[in-house]
Amino acid sequence: IWGLRNMGGMSDERGTNLLDSGAPFYDAYETADGNWVSIGSIEPQFYAELLRLSELVGQRLRKDHWKARTVAIKLRYPDFTTLSRQITLDEPTDLDSEIYTLALELWKRTWMRGKSVRLVGVGAHNLVRGGEQLPLFEVDPNDARREKLRRLSDAVDTIRSRYGARSLQRASV
Repeated sequence: IWGLRNMGGMSDERGTNLLDSGAPFYDAYETADGNWVSIGSIEPQFYAELLRLSELVGQRLRKDHWKARTVAIKLRYPDFTTLSRQITLDEPTDLDSEIYTLALELWKRTWMRGKSVRLVGVGAHNLVRGGEQLPLFEVDPNDARREKLRRLSDAVDTIRSRYGARSLQRASV
């Protein structure tokens, strides 16, 4: 930062620099203790948070034996304009990876480029009870993959419920 400042690439005026709202994909927020935090939607931390929210939704669905036919996101901008978008699925899901993929797709379709976001939320709607309809004739190759993901999700849920929510985390998004 000091190097950029010395070369004239940063100024003392808030909101004119790359890391304090001067870039269209960043914004800076004052924290409760008077410090500042800067988050941009292109940062790995944003995608990690979207994944964490998706995993939380999936975990709650599985815990209560629900599946969602609809995955939704909510975005709130600094002026408190709130947008909600959703996708309705052919097959209900409770899998973290499917919820995350859909939430990310909705995010990309909804986010107004250049606008910072105050809040992002992931939700599940149009819930149905657990079981799946088994195919009568053909077996879809994706069924085996989904079954593996379901067993993995169940194992992760078991570990997290026993040792805490942060006991097991993904290495990357």
